[in-house]
Amino acid sequence: MGALPSGLLIALFVSYCMLVYSEKIPTKSPITKSVLLSLAALLAIELVATLLHEGDELYYFSIGTLLSVPRFLFLGIIIGYLYRRVEPVIPPGVTVQSAESRQRSSQ
Repeated sequence: MGALPSGLLIALFVSYCMLVYSEKIPTKSPITKSVLLSLAALLAIELVATLLHEGDELYYFSIGTLLSVPRFLFLGIIIGYLYRRVEPVIPPGVTVQSAESRQRSSQ
């Protein structure tokens, strides 16, 4: 039962970072951006979990990472896909004001 709330918190963190810091992440694809954020969250969580365990750190780190990598990749892909659907598509060289004025004139 602990995996569901923690998974929701991680998804909330990745989604929030995509909405707020999307322009500052150096890639162009939203899927790549969200996968990078998701893998950064995985790395941070695994490092904290490794530091909390005493003895056999490498064992816990490797098992935890192997079990979490597919879940975090899937999370990043889904958030990036949903962000791409929500993100407004404006052609390069067109400002937001000119795109809005075109919409008003066509109506």
